[in-house]
Amino acid sequence: MFYLFCTIHLHAYSSDEARISNRAGIQKAASGDWEGAIDLFRRARAISPGDETTLANLASAYNNLGVKLCRNEQYRDAVACFLNAKKIKPEDLDMRFNLLSALVMIRDSERIEMESGEILALRPNDSNVILKVASAFSKVEDDESARNLLEKILVNSPENPKALYQIGQLCYKQGNTTDAKFYLEQARENSPGHASACLLLKKIEREDKIESKYLKERSINFTLTYCEQISSELAQSILEVLENAYTKVGEFIGFYPAQRTEVIVYTPHEFSEVSTLPYWAGGLYDGKLRIPVFPNQATIGNLQKVVFHEYCHHIVNILSAGKCPLWLNEGLAQLAEGTNPEKARTLLEPYSSEKIIPLTKMNENFPDTEDRKNVERLYAQSLVATGILIADNGIDSVRNVLKALAKRDKLEDALFRFTSQDIRSLEEKLYSAIETSDFFSASNNKMTPDLEESILE
Repeated sequence: MFYLFCTIHLHAYSSDEARISNRAGIQKAASGDWEGAIDLFRRARAISPGDETTLANLASAYNNLGVKLCRNEQYRDAVACFLNAKKIKPEDLDMRFNLLSALVMIRDSERIEMESGEILALRPNDSNVILKVASAFSKVEDDESARNLLEKILVNSPENPKALYQIGQLCYKQGNTTDAKFYLEQARENSPGHASACLLLKKIEREDKIESKYLKERSINFTLTYCEQISSELAQSILEVLENAYTKVGEFIGFYPAQRTEVIVYTPHEFSEVSTLPYWAGGLYDGKLRIPVFPNQATIGNLQKVVFHEYCHHIVNILSAGKCPLWLNEGLAQLAEGTNPEKARTLLEPYSSEKIIPLTKMNENFPDTEDRKNVERLYAQSLVATGILIADNGIDSVRNVLKALAKRDKLEDALFRFTSQDIRSLEEKLYSAIETSDFFSASNNKMTPDLEESILE
């Protein structure tokens, strides 16, 4: 959530030349020309450095330019503006929260921690301030810092519905539904119109009807919740596959999450009750890995493919802050599970380039229907496009694209910066691969032949 405060209350008098520049700056500001206003207010400050009116106007202009840049998704430039405003008016919390929000958008964890500490030092006992800082920590996956702050609020204000709801969210995310229900129910009691708490409670209640009797096992990096039909031996095998995914998919993408990942294994029937996916879906990632398993038919090979696929979604989601386009997300997940690009080529062979959906429209055309053939074609397109991207540029460049997306860069900008190509040129290579029925010749460099072997042994 952004806390953007547009400070337009500019003051209008100073002395002589400074006053003239100040008034001209106000006129620029009134027309929305914040850059022009800043130039004039800086000129006024140079003439009269200690004038409070000029300083207040300059800080407001920097802040408003930062707000404008955020609305245009130019977050790095916005951070620079908010920092300038902070230097002039460090006590202004509205401006400080604008800075903190922009830092969250570019995922600058180090500066988020520093800025949060400074804000809390200004208002150490203000529950609204603490709530906003806790929210910032949650958005960058620092759940421990977020919860510590929220619990501090509850010490002094045990009925605070916002703090109760946020702790309930964190508990649910970590798989502790008992505590999640407790805090969410408290939030609902203290704020009967708390729609978010009510919705999450309904979701938990629906899942609890199935998962309440499930068993739990933990490994170093995973918490596994599984149905009673799964034997303890199979559960241990699943954990081994998960830890293998942590290592090998981590090696492939070049990223290892710090937080323990929640995984839930269902029977196929129970999986269909907690998801709206078609019967043939192999799994679901919604912040947790949800996997259907036939207890008497499960093999390590089949489990490995599904686990590696869904776990790759988890890594991509964290790296990109949920901003990865669907075609790239699904392409990476298929490579992680070891899908052979030749299979994708075969699926796409009957189609001409005119029948291929542009990558920019893939998100709206990936249907949650039972049209399996159409979905397979979309998956195949995703695999070929992602394979070309990696073959031409390497996985490190793709990882940098994901990180840039997390910092709110536009996909076109991130692709061009790290791969020197745009969506259109990638689509042309995709069309060429389909037209020639040759996946590899569409790229300037062949994909490294040991790519699959580096993921799956």
